[in-house]
Amino acid sequence: MPVMDGFESTRRILDVDAKSGLQGTKIVAITADAMKENLQRTSECGMSGYVLKPFRIRDIEDVIVGLF
Repeated sequence: MPVMDGFESTRRILDVDAKSGLQGTKIVAITADAMKENLQRTSECGMSGYVLKPFRIRDIEDVIVGLF
């Protein structure tokens, strides 16, 4: 993304939620970067999961079902 990456946008979204008293927002990354460090960053910034590219719709469904 040109202005900020997904990690920073996730932090900001979850920060707004926390300040508003909201909980439970789920954010799932879709990424082609399968490096261990990058995948670890998804959980560190508060993302609920990730799907690696190339993906099938079933891959996204599996992640979403696993969140609930």
